[in-house]
Amino acid sequence: MNKSRLLWTVMALCILCNGILLWKIYGQDARWHRGKHEPKHIIIDALGFDDQQIQAYEELITEHRKDIAALELQIMETRGQWYQTIGVVSTMEDSSAIVISALQADIERIHYRHFQEIRALCRPEQVADFQKLASQLPSLFQPKKPHTK
Repeated sequence: MNKSRLLWTVMALCILCNGILLWKIYGQDARWHRGKHEPKHIIIDALGFDDQQIQAYEELITEHRKDIAALELQIMETRGQWYQTIGVVSTMEDSSAIVISALQADIERIHYRHFQEIRALCRPEQVADFQKLASQLPSLFQPKKPHTK
């Protein structure tokens, strides 16, 4: 085997290995695997929802996200108005903080109601599983910590 053929063989193997690596990182299997660790799938698996319950749960999620997004938009708008007063004498400081606090409290109530609605989807034999899951809910929905070296 001459040097040219050996070089082409090594290059082909490197390209093949890189392709396999990229497929593993970004391929369908990786996306499917990540999706199984989303809170939605964890809840479905933990409670053993059937197809009808999953459909109802997905409708709850859609409505929940819409309600939360509306309140988060109000918080952003209030915060934006409040921050525009930085450096200006304003009486808006306390009232803006109170409005933002009230909106955040509304968000927490909506989250709580959402979990009550999920519990209502459970059949009697699933309620015990929901009670176990309820203690894990805060950690399921906390922001992911950045990876550190």
